[in-house]
Amino acid sequence: PRGAVSRARSNRETISEQHREQLFAGTSANSVQELRQRGHQGASKALATSAEITESLKRMRQQMAAELSRTAQTSQVLDSSSKTIRNAANETSSIDTRTTKSKVLLTRIGRRNFTDVMLLIFGGCIFLTVILYIFKRRIYDKMF
Repeated sequence: PRGAVSRARSNRETISEQHREQLFAGTSANSVQELRQRGHQGASKALATSAEITESLKRMRQQMAAELSRTAQTSQVLDSSSKTIRNAANETSSIDTRTTKSKVLLTRIGRRNFTDVMLLIFGGCIFLTVILYIFKRRIYDKMF
């Protein structure tokens, strides 16, 4: 196994050497200058691209800061809205308890009113009975 590994490594090295020789064999002085000019143009393009990327990143950072401030304002509004909703819920629950107590009191008052009316009717009937009795004793009995 070690011999196979060393042979594979030596094969790779010889192949890479052959590729290098083929690449450098076809170069002349003009092609080297062209490569340098292309490299210079590539560098200026790279510089312009990096400047554009930098500006883009600055704009993105400003947008993120603005979004962060909007998010902070939104969270403050949500907190105040939540407090308002909690207060309203507490008030609603207290109103509900008062309403149920009021219903209980109204039913008691209704019952008492009913008994008062019944007592008044009963008392009125007794009063009329007494008057009729007196009328009968004084007027009706003397006539007949």
